[in-house]
Amino acid sequence: MSRTAAVPAYVGTSFDTAPPGHRFGLYFTLWDGGGWVRAGDDAKLKALANVCRYPQGAVTLTEQLRDRQTTVAATLGEHCISLAVRATAPYMTGIGMEHPLENGFAFLNPYGLPYLPGSSIKGVLRGAAEELALGLWGETGGWDMLAVWRLFGLETTSSYLTGPAGDAPDILRDIGEERRKAYLDWVEGEGWDREEAVGLIKLLLTAGKERDHWLGYPGGFLRALTGAEVGGEKLGTNNLHLKGALSFWDAIVVPPDGHLEIDILNPHHGAYYQNGTPPNDAESPIPNYFLTVPPGAAFHFHVALCEPTFLSGHLATAWRDLVEAAFSHAFDWLGFGAKTAVGYGQMERDQKAEEDAATEAEERAQEAARAAMTPGQKALEDLGRLFAQEEKAGNKDAGGPLAQGVKRLLDEAEEWPVAECAALCDLADLIIAFLDLSKKKKKERQARIQALRSRP
Repeated sequence: MSRTAAVPAYVGTSFDTAPPGHRFGLYFTLWDGGGWVRAGDDAKLKALANVCRYPQGAVTLTEQLRDRQTTVAATLGEHCISLAVRATAPYMTGIGMEHPLENGFAFLNPYGLPYLPGSSIKGVLRGAAEELALGLWGETGGWDMLAVWRLFGLETTSSYLTGPAGDAPDILRDIGEERRKAYLDWVEGEGWDREEAVGLIKLLLTAGKERDHWLGYPGGFLRALTGAEVGGEKLGTNNLHLKGALSFWDAIVVPPDGHLEIDILNPHHGAYYQNGTPPNDAESPIPNYFLTVPPGAAFHFHVALCEPTFLSGHLATAWRDLVEAAFSHAFDWLGFGAKTAVGYGQMERDQKAEEDAATEAEERAQEAARAAMTPGQKALEDLGRLFAQEEKAGNKDAGGPLAQGVKRLLDEAEEWPVAECAALCDLADLIIAFLDLSKKKKKERQARIQALRSRP
C-alpha cells in the first residue's frame, strides 16, 4: 500500500530536500491516498525513518543559524555567556504536541530544524538556581532567592511561596512542603542582603504608603510573599511583576552524523494501562515508535544579560559565575527536554568545542581588525611579525627577506600618513640595528629614516 502526505496533488510527492521538521509535519508520509487511513501496519515506522534524514540544505541552514547566533553573541562581549554542550543521552522535546503519531516533536519553524527552546533552557536553569538557592543540595553555588528573582524574574505562584496545590499527588506535596520550609528557613536565617531586598521592593512596588512600610521591614516583605499576614499587613502578590535580567536563546541542534533516530516504547499490557483489565501473559506488545535526537548531538547555549540595570551590588559582576553554577547543577542532576526522569536529555559541557570556538572567534576578530587597516598598517604588521620570527631564529642575513622588506617599505612610505611613517621609522631603527648590514648600507638606511622623520 502506497504512502503519501496529506497535501494537494500540485505539491507533488518528492520531499527529499525538505528539512526533517517539514517532513514530520506537513509532509508526513503516513496516509493511504485512497481512503486517507494509515497505509499499513509498518507505515508509522517507515514514515518516521523518512523524517530522520538531513538533506544538505538542512545541514547548511543549521550551520548558518548557529553562525548567526555566535556572531551576535560576540558583539555582546561580557554581557553574554556561551557554552558548547554535547548530549550524553537521547534528547527529545515537544512530545505533547499534537501529531498523528501521538508523540509530537518540537521543530523550529519556519526552518524545520530540531531545537531546544530558550524558554525550556530558562525553565531548567531557573529550577537549578532555585534548588541551589534553597540549599536543597547542600552547596548553594553562591545563589540566594534575591539573585534568582533578579536574574530570572519573580514568580509569586512558585511552590516554595504558595505551598503545594491541595490536589497535588503526595510526592509533589512533599516536594512543595520541603521547598516552602527551605524558603522560610532562608528568610528567618537573615543571611540575605538587606540592600538587595530593599532594591527589590523598590522595583516591585510603586511609591506610596505600602512601599514605605515594606522598605522599613524587608524581612517581613520576604515572608509576606508567601501570602501570610505579617505584622497585621498582607501583601497583594497578584500585582507583583518583575522581568528577569537574563535572556535565553533557542539552541539549534546539530545531530551526530547528520541524522535523527527512532526510539521505541514496547508496552505489553495495553488493556491494563488503558482499560484497567487484569494483565496476562497472552497479551501482545504494541510497539510505540517516536523521534529522538541521538547521543553526541551538539548544542550551543547563549545566555544574554539584556537588563543590566536590574543588577546591583555584587550581582553586576557575579551573575556569570552564578549562571555557570546553575548550568553545572542542571547538567549533573536535571537534564533538558522531555523524559529526563528516565535518563533522556542528559548533557555535559564540551570543553574542546568551547576552546575551538574561542580560537575561531579570535581569528575572526583578527581578520576583521586587519580588514579595517590601511595598506600601511598591514605592511607594518607584516614587517613586525617577520622581524619577530627572524630575531627569534637569530637570522641577521643582510640580504634576506627582512632586509629587503624594510628597504622596500622605506621607499614606499613617502605617501603614508605621518603617524604610520613614524611607526615605520621606529621599527626600521630596531631592524637595522639587528641586521648584519655593511656600514655603507646601514648609513643609507639611517639617512632614509631621517628623511622620513623630517618630512612635513
